[in-house]
Amino acid sequence: TRSLWVCSENCGAPSTNWSLITDLSGTSSPPWKQVEVDLNPYAGQAIYLGFRYQGDDNRAWYVDDVLIEGEIDIASHTITLVVEGQLPGYYTNVAYVDVQGTLLEREAPELRVVSTAGFTLDVHIVGSGDVTIDPDEALYFFGDEVTLTATADPGWTFAGWSGDATGTNPDITVTIDGDTTVTATFTPDAYTLDVNIVGGGEVTIDPDEELYAHGDQVTLTTSADPGWTFAGWSGDTAGTDSAVTITITGNTVVTATFAPDAYTLDVNIVGSGDVTIDPDEELYAHGDQVTLTAIADPGWTFSGWSGDAAGTDSAVTITITGNTVVTATFTPDVTYTLDVNIVGNGSVVIDPDDELYAYGDQVTLTAIPAPGWSFTGWSGDATGTNPEITVTIDSDTTVTATFEPEAYTLNVVVTPAGSGTVSVSPVQATYAYGDQVTLTATPAPGWSFAGWSSGATGTNPVITVTIEGDTAVTATFTEEEAPVYRIMLPLVRRN
Repeated sequence: TRSLWVCSENCGAPSTNWSLITDLSGTSSPPWKQVEVDLNPYAGQAIYLGFRYQGDDNRAWYVDDVLIEGEIDIASHTITLVVEGQLPGYYTNVAYVDVQGTLLEREAPELRVVSTAGFTLDVHIVGSGDVTIDPDEALYFFGDEVTLTATADPGWTFAGWSGDATGTNPDITVTIDGDTTVTATFTPDAYTLDVNIVGGGEVTIDPDEELYAHGDQVTLTTSADPGWTFAGWSGDTAGTDSAVTITITGNTVVTATFAPDAYTLDVNIVGSGDVTIDPDEELYAHGDQVTLTAIADPGWTFSGWSGDAAGTDSAVTITITGNTVVTATFTPDVTYTLDVNIVGNGSVVIDPDDELYAYGDQVTLTAIPAPGWSFTGWSGDATGTNPEITVTIDSDTTVTATFEPEAYTLNVVVTPAGSGTVSVSPVQATYAYGDQVTLTATPAPGWSFAGWSSGATGTNPVITVTIEGDTAVTATFTEEEAPVYRIMLPLVRRN
């Protein structure tokens, strides 16, 4: 008879702990017979398998080609196929092998161990990239083949494998024969950064390197030269901020553009003359040079420059460094006086009011009468009755402004009529502004003076009014009550 037995504990011979798994009686060899047995009831246990033969020819039966399948942690267990000793009451003499297949007695059977969980595969990455694992399992069998594919991130290049794999081919196949560790190394690509400048200025680069890696950040800061303004970035960056941070993703070219500042040039003239401007532009750039030439009119002499230029040379060259103002002053060769006389009561405003005037100077005269006076006209080197005139100086000039007083009336009314009189002193047909006139009210018999109204006030019968225009004054009288007289007569009694 032939049979297969199993024991999980206290399996030394003799022992009663062996259990029959399957009866192989009736089989013969050759040929070999393949038998499958279920060991699930012993999951997680250490077991011994016994191959039992009972018969006359005990050396004619062998164990060969043992295949053990199941959840076996190969990393922490040693699997040994041992056929030795005697089962209880039986004689056994069969091959004895270990897991490596080393023959200890007779011919070694083939031992193959297949497990769904066994060796680990650890893939490490140096640099920036990824590795796909096919198949991607938590554990692998002995002899499993796994394909590793390295994929570099943008700006990086796969450099090679190390550890339990070598080479620079990004696709490799590794054969699992134990716990396996593979490292994929990626190196950064090297990129250039070129900064161009248009106009007057410079750019600082931080950090300033010969080459940059993908993802490096670089700060560019502009500094405009005097008279220039940063206008903006172009190329691989944009905007008008003076400082910008760029991220390197390849060979990079950036241009910083500076525009010249635009400045004005104002030339003022005092006196009589002209100034030529060469070149004569609406606006100038920083550093532009402009020649100014002063040309005096007849009867005048150029006396000098002021403002953003100095000196007495008639021609001067200035360098524009900002908005520029220059004054050219011309003085007359001969000067003249202007005398303004006033007749009457008033004043004259002279614009400009200078001590001396040059030939051709224009002066505005404005006559302002005093209160109660009227401007009647100009005389001398000016004529007309317009209170404002302009005279042109061509010699010593004398002008007279004449003012005359205004004539005002005084009208005195007595109310009621016939109730009294008012005397006026002085008595005139008209009066001038500011004249003073005394009024005296005298009531008629049976009347009394009540007071003044209109152009005067008060109850004093004598007042003084100041003439400031046509004046009307009313004197009011009230009638007195008639006196009551009583006559006292003596009483005479007659007897």
